[in-house]
Amino acid sequence: MTEQSDVLDLTQPNAHYVKNVEALALTHEVVACEDVFDARGIKLVAKGARVDQRLHERLLLFKLSQPLEASLSVSDGLTPAKLVAEVEMLLDKIPLLATLLKSASVRSEVMSTIRGMQIGRISTMLASMASTSKDGTHNHMALAVVISLGLGAQFGMDSAQLQNLAIAALLHDVGELYINPEFRQRGRALTPEEWKHIAAHPRIGQMVIEGTMSLSKSISTAIAEHHERPNGFGYPKLLGAKDISTMGNILLVTEALCGVFSKDGHVRERACLAIKVVPGEYPKEIVSLFSTLSKPDDKVDFSSQTATCAEDVIIRAKRIDSILSDTLVQIEQQVKLAGGAARLQDRILERVLMLRRTMHSTGISECMNNGTLSSNDLVCLSLEIETIIFEIEWRLRELARQVSLAMGEFPADQRKGFECIIAALSSD
Repeated sequence: MTEQSDVLDLTQPNAHYVKNVEALALTHEVVACEDVFDARGIKLVAKGARVDQRLHERLLLFKLSQPLEASLSVSDGLTPAKLVAEVEMLLDKIPLLATLLKSASVRSEVMSTIRGMQIGRISTMLASMASTSKDGTHNHMALAVVISLGLGAQFGMDSAQLQNLAIAALLHDVGELYINPEFRQRGRALTPEEWKHIAAHPRIGQMVIEGTMSLSKSISTAIAEHHERPNGFGYPKLLGAKDISTMGNILLVTEALCGVFSKDGHVRERACLAIKVVPGEYPKEIVSLFSTLSKPDDKVDFSSQTATCAEDVIIRAKRIDSILSDTLVQIEQQVKLAGGAARLQDRILERVLMLRRTMHSTGISECMNNGTLSSNDLVCLSLEIETIIFEIEWRLRELARQVSLAMGEFPADQRKGFECIIAALSSD
């Protein structure tokens, strides 16, 4: 994947960030906590002025003397007390969260850490805007904070480390505030250029934190790493296990679990499957910890599922198996290239073979063989199969996007074979 620039000019206001400020100002009092000057020393906004929807008209055409983020404050924004209230509601709603905080001492340590969070003025602005951009609630951030702290406490982090982890979890997605929100709409088919922006948000978040706040380097580093993967198939920098920090490992698992915990039905089973479905994708210590949360005597109630639903899952499994087979055929037919193109070929092959091994090592192949299992057996297995197929589906989409980005650097004659691979990966 093409790496993003390591330079973000925060003195040039970002249009999407400004729009998010204006959106926050509709529900909160946002004011300039100091005079805002352009690079020539001309005052653009006076201290104490309330921000409204005309902000972009005054700022976007000018380079500022300092980042706009440093000059704004919000009243009644996100506070530790509000986070505590959100976390307590989540603990009541999601039993697995309470299981993660499995002892009274761990739960006490996590809640004490949240109550003691030092959320500075800029962090409050960013977190409050992020919550507004995610359906107006703090739930996603609260969920990220409690999951990460639960994992951190289990691994013996001290109070200072937990405080840093809490801030990193709170701010892990602030880079999204600087990206066109249309790119994050569910169901949108992203072009390679659009995906490039999405893939940059961890790095953008890191640069915003480092350019506007005096926080521990471990916080911004972990934010940059929260979409990396130990097996090297994350983004934006394709880091391997040895290059990802401890906090980064916790955040990348937290990010995955937030999506699973937000679903209804069989959260425990889905979570345990999601983080171990592809070997090496998540830190083995955390996978092992989470496996202990699913007790051998746990009973899964499949009464709400039907054989028809199970059959639909099998159809999806067959489609994925066909995509993987067709992609391998395209890879075999591609002429062996040199340099960066050869490395991309090798990475694609490694990834597709890994996903195919996952398909066949989980017993899905047997389920796809009609007549070998009864309808009742299919119902009992459908949750596991559905979860595995869902996880493989989005990895195929992500691989297609990464290939689209990477091949843009190659000559036209080299791109043709990669275009065939993308077509196979993206086939319905």
